[in-house]
Amino acid sequence: MNAVVEGVISGMNEIIRNYAQEYQYQVVDLFDSGIEEHTQSDGLHPDQDGQDMIRELIEYELDLDAFQSEETNEEIKKELEEAAARKAEEAEQKRQQEQRKKLMYRMEGVGVVILLLVGGIAVVKRMKRKRQVVSGTGEHPEEEKEFQ
Repeated sequence: MNAVVEGVISGMNEIIRNYAQEYQYQVVDLFDSGIEEHTQSDGLHPDQDGQDMIRELIEYELDLDAFQSEETNEEIKKELEEAAARKAEEAEQKRQQEQRKKLMYRMEGVGVVILLLVGGIAVVKRMKRKRQVVSGTGEHPEEEKEFQ
């Protein structure tokens, strides 16, 4: 590696160590692990063997049992089930809302059709009355003035 890259990595490692100490994180140092022999063509990111090596180092260095207690597993399982139930309820509410919206659109469409039919009937009746008045067969000649 060139000096610039090593300097950047060294600085980043120092920052990581400081944060780990401040927040009580556990760090697995990969510097002397031989990981550089298991990188992708970019020379930085680990290939599958490198990823497996990192996993093994983490399993060796970290106390993973702290994360695997039966109580913790049950709490996590319960939280996941509750989250899934909430998501399912939200999805059902959204589905019902969409159905109500579609029904409203259909009802509005039916309402428009009914209004058009009633309006058409009213126009036809009006025209019929006008013809009767004009032809002299109308019973209410005063209605002629109303329609004009």
